[in-house]
Amino acid sequence: MRFGGFLSGVWDSAKFLASFASDPVKAVEGLLDKAVHTSARGELGQMMTKLPEALIAKLANYAKANAASGGAAAMVTTAKSYLGKGDIFSTMVGRPVEEWCADFVDAVAKMTGNASVVPSTASAPAKASMFHDAGEFHSGIAGALPGDIFFASHGGSGDISGVYHTGIITAPSAGQSLISIAGNTGGNDVAMENWSPGEIAGFGRPKYLAGSASYSGGSLLRPSPSDAQGWARQNLEKAGQGSQWPSLLSLWNRESSWRWDATNPSSGAYGIPQSLPASKMGDTSKGGGPDYLDNAATQIRWGLDYIASQYRNPDGAMAHENAYGWYDQGGWLQNGSAARNATGKPEAVLTPEESAAFVALVKALVGQGGSSGAAAVHQENHFHGSSMASPEELAALSIHLQTAVSGS
Repeated sequence: MRFGGFLSGVWDSAKFLASFASDPVKAVEGLLDKAVHTSARGELGQMMTKLPEALIAKLANYAKANAASGGAAAMVTTAKSYLGKGDIFSTMVGRPVEEWCADFVDAVAKMTGNASVVPSTASAPAKASMFHDAGEFHSGIAGALPGDIFFASHGGSGDISGVYHTGIITAPSAGQSLISIAGNTGGNDVAMENWSPGEIAGFGRPKYLAGSASYSGGSLLRPSPSDAQGWARQNLEKAGQGSQWPSLLSLWNRESSWRWDATNPSSGAYGIPQSLPASKMGDTSKGGGPDYLDNAATQIRWGLDYIASQYRNPDGAMAHENAYGWYDQGGWLQNGSAARNATGKPEAVLTPEESAAFVALVKALVGQGGSSGAAAVHQENHFHGSSMASPEELAALSIHLQTAVSGS
């Protein structure tokens, strides 16, 4: 490298990272200041003396913004960036080199601006106890989410006294296994790990701060129900739909009590709008995003987009909820209801899967010609003609749809 000799006198990666974790602005300013005052040693130093002070300040502020981005997603992303690294983390948090799995968690929390919500200690069992004492510890692995802090234990679920290892969860868990990233693993480095339920005491869920202080931003990570409601109401008002708030409030009170991690134990529906499956909320074309698991803003945007596409607005969705006890799983919309059915007969309200399956079924029948084609045309005229379908006919159509969707 052209400036290798110069950099060797300026750059000490371990010391810089430790300083950066504690105070990113001071670390960057210190590095630049050292470069400026060693200008006689090479061309890079001479170049640095010509950098305007404003640019140096911008570099420092950029470093601070990236270091303190906060949130569960930042914890996971930053942890993964150190895969394969040995212990440089004890130094970052001002501790002697030791069994450093807890140091790794604390260093990542510092680098991402989450030090205030992740208990800091060199001891894994002490860290678990601190989460427990704060009411943030959950036994077992069911319901664990990316950014949660896991604790491996000799005694399994709930056994904090037997905790011997800790790290950062990287994928949601339904209770069968747990995927994590941790330091001081078998290879004495940062590595991914896969745990069975019997190996884990539980996990701590930090109260990540990113996004929860302001409703106007694009992020609302793991908020309280009241914070989620405030964000949704403010954004409805900005869109000129403030009058729809009572319906939306009531609708999602019924669905999830406005809890970002609400999970239906039977169906698996997830989040504030109870998306089924949860991954639907990852669709960016429908207001979603990859952070749908714990970003309530993403969940709310997706839920409002879904409501608009199916019912025009929360009032329409609430009317259907009041009439049938649900608003997001299809069914029959009765004539004259507040959800704007003016056809004079029941109107099918299908899920996207049911709609696609029904269209495919009709096309297949029509394509066969002969009696099957005639039957398909007859069925269409019968259900969409002037006569109202009987309960028996509606049940028969429901069975056909379920069969088509399941492929059986």
